Amino acid sequence: MLPSLVSKIPEAYVADKLDDFLEKFNLVDPNQFGYQRNKGTTDLLEIVTEKIYQCLNDRPHIVVSFVDFSKAFDILNHGKILSTLENIGVRGNLKRKSYLEDRKFNLKVKDFISRDTNVTRGVPQGSILGPKLFVLYVNDISACFDKCILCLLMTLLLLYIHRVLKVATVNLQKEFVNFQKWAHDKELTTNNKKTVLMHITSPQSGKSVPVLIKIKKHENQCLHSLINSEAECHCEHFMEQVSSFKYLGVIIDEHFSWQHHIDSLSKKLFFCTMTLWKLKYFFPTDTLLLIYRSLIESLMRYCLTSWVLASKVHISRIQNIQDRCVRIIASKNIENLNLEELYAKFKILKIQTLLGYKYILKFHNNPKFQKTDTHCYNTRLEKTGYLNPPPNV
Repeated sequence: MLPSLVSKIPEAYVADKLDDFLEKFNLVDPNQFGYQRNKGTTDLLEIVTEKIYQCLNDRPHIVVSFVDFSKAFDILNHGKILSTLENIGVRGNLKRKSYLEDRKFNLKVKDFISRDTNVTRGVPQGSILGPKLFVLYVNDISACFDKCILCLLMTLLLLYIHRVLKVATVNLQKEFVNFQKWAHDKELTTNNKKTVLMHITSPQSGKSVPVLIKIKKHENQCLHSLINSEAECHCEHFMEQVSSFKYLGVIIDEHFSWQHHIDSLSKKLFFCTMTLWKLKYFFPTDTLLLIYRSLIESLMRYCLTSWVLASKVHISRIQNIQDRCVRIIASKNIENLNLEELYAKFKILKIQTLLGYKYILKFHNNPKFQKTDTHCYNTRLEKTGYLNPPPNV
């Protein structure tokens, strides 16, 4: 049963206060990027891509595991949720009368209705507090990992980098076993079809044939008993290895070339361009510009800071589609303007300029990226800020 509109008003108030409390005491794992203020999928993908690009210069082996939770919101244990809230300091009247309690459901088959049954798991669908409770429920997941780079949203990303492939595989296997034990204790299950493995290498490494990597997925019965004795474990389920995977709306491939993502994006932009071309006969220029920004530019903007680092050949495909859209919008314009003048007239940023604009928005007024040692003296010494001691004022 979906929450009513009226019930969402106090729920939004409690969620806002809970966010203030979590931010004040830094209670949320910094590796968690979901359902928080000033954090999102774009931030997560920027961190992942930046780390991988830095490592690819040294040509190491990067082993990535994408782990998807199965029906995570539906199987959360109410008792463990309330215990988690107790441990982080959410107590008193707010916890004493939990909105998870006294929830019931029934089943209707034709004219037959079953008796009401108490709901002991899951959070209400469409609720505001539900995603935040999930974040707190899995907040202790970082304790499972020692060497892997962890990024958490609804799909967990495990990243291990090493110059020796065997070392990377062995360490990732150990970390994944720790995760399985943690998930088993938390009563969480993973989606085997969406839990995959990828081996990322530089395209200049000269390895045209992919290397098969085996990461074992243990059965529940051996997680706590045979987990330290590989010789006695007979589990034969291994994580599927893929050459590309769609993660948070972008397609990551094994050479980090973004070719698969740009192929997919080009198809979407092509159909949007055809729609724009059909609508040009019915709408004025201002409306076509609005449609362009809503349909086409919004697709180009998403995670642009990650995939725009692809080769110029791939980026030129997107640029050609953008040029075509500008010509379609200008088809009713009687002025004889070239393409650059049309971009300026319609105030449309080219893809590379759009990237710079996104960086400006990200870093502007961000204290983390501002210099604290600025001064008014003409000097070339950047670290200390002064070439000579400043005069007494």
